[in-house]
Amino acid sequence: MHARSHYLDPEFYSTAGLASPSCVFDEKSTMSVLHAVTLVLMAKMSHKMKNVLRCLFLIPFVLCVLYFTMPSLRVVIGLIPMDKCTLESGKMLLADHSVDSTLDLQRKESLKLHNKYYSTLNLLSSSCLCPTVTLYSCALVLLCVLAICDFLQVVDPSVFVSGYLYFRLALRVRGLLEICRLSSIPRTDRKLQKYLAADLYRFGRAASLIHVHSHVYTVLPGLQLICQSQYVRNVRSRGDVQTCTKWNAPIIWEGMFDSRLYDESHRRKKSSVALTVFAVGKYLDAYLKTFLNSSEQHFMLGLRVTYYVFTDMPEKVPAIPLAPNRHLKVIQVDRHSRWQDISMMRMKTISDVIESEIRHNFTHVFCFDVDQKFTGRFGSEALGNSVALLHAYYYRLPKTMYTYDHNPKSKAFMETGDFYYHAAVFGGRWKNVKAITDACYQSIMEDKENNVEALWHDESHLNKYFWQHKPSRLLSPEYCWDEDIGYRTDIRVKRLLWAPKDYKNLRLNE
Repeated sequence: MHARSHYLDPEFYSTAGLASPSCVFDEKSTMSVLHAVTLVLMAKMSHKMKNVLRCLFLIPFVLCVLYFTMPSLRVVIGLIPMDKCTLESGKMLLADHSVDSTLDLQRKESLKLHNKYYSTLNLLSSSCLCPTVTLYSCALVLLCVLAICDFLQVVDPSVFVSGYLYFRLALRVRGLLEICRLSSIPRTDRKLQKYLAADLYRFGRAASLIHVHSHVYTVLPGLQLICQSQYVRNVRSRGDVQTCTKWNAPIIWEGMFDSRLYDESHRRKKSSVALTVFAVGKYLDAYLKTFLNSSEQHFMLGLRVTYYVFTDMPEKVPAIPLAPNRHLKVIQVDRHSRWQDISMMRMKTISDVIESEIRHNFTHVFCFDVDQKFTGRFGSEALGNSVALLHAYYYRLPKTMYTYDHNPKSKAFMETGDFYYHAAVFGGRWKNVKAITDACYQSIMEDKENNVEALWHDESHLNKYFWQHKPSRLLSPEYCWDEDIGYRTDIRVKRLLWAPKDYKNLRLNE
């Protein structure tokens, strides 16, 4: 008999002087019990292993969710409220031009709505409503969660229908949002009619027919917008963004200015603009042609403009067809071994050309990075004495997240500031731009003498300058936007877009 089953033998109990158990098992039944116990233990271990495997299986799903929800996180950042303008009208601004008094700092609703549907429309068109990208991301996350739950046998697979319904909801709300965000489009525009009709058709039965000629727009069954003005206005006011600074300088956003008034004012004053851009090394072939072609379509149309292209290879500058009163001048510059030096030393070059030529021929100067493309009006409303641009990635973030240079040894050192400005675009009257470039160049050279380099090079020095010398005009991120940020309800027009970056192959390093 097996040693481990001796305690089930009746003779074992009599030898030990113990009472025999009432039930005696034979060896076969004993082995059955042991086998059953073993199966139970193996089942428990198997259950633990399954849980471990399930956790490992969840990792790809979690990574997928994180990857596809990054646009939604950016949208959440876009919901962080901005400071509000405390001024009641543009007449209270420290204006660069008399026409600045027409700026609408707190534009109210310009559509007359049926009273019974006003609250419903306001809810649907408010900036708090999740944009399409968020709805799609939520639907994707929901599908991933449902797939995980089905794998873990937590819920019935039939709930996958909910994911489909979320996608349908995203499609329907998208059509409504597209109508609500239309701004300053002539109501007689045939393209507008086709666009609206096609969009309404796409999101299906949620909307009925739209009657453009009678100016009655049926968005949802029972909800109508009646347009009484010359243009189809955006339902949201500019209360969603900051339209002026604490030193009463305007922040230019779509919807708060009349472009015709600015164009007429600057034509009367015979304003002229010098645009400077650097295209050194591989940047020339990669970006310059697109930059110049797009600027001819959108930059300061109607004004006298000259492009000053600084490059180390003048012979490679493309020939661009130019409109009347628009010229291109190529200036050869040295090619520095480090892209950081190219970026910083442009301040000296711009200052020199302003002193030698621009000051005698132009009223304003605008400085651009070449790796950008104009996609919308960049007009005379942007002209001012001293013009800075709000950085697209930081304009809604708290100041504690601004990437100022916190190195006390650098001349660009800042503990705090007003905004975070983008060095890709800045400008103003030639005298102010020369003061900006001279100050930044001097700070850069002092840092070099102390073997210090600012965190973001010339941009750090530019932020320090605008902290000490407040700009008289700020451009919203519409004037230099990055598509990778995703959808933002406050960005109604994208006037200048970042080009795709390929720093590894384009930037020159030692």
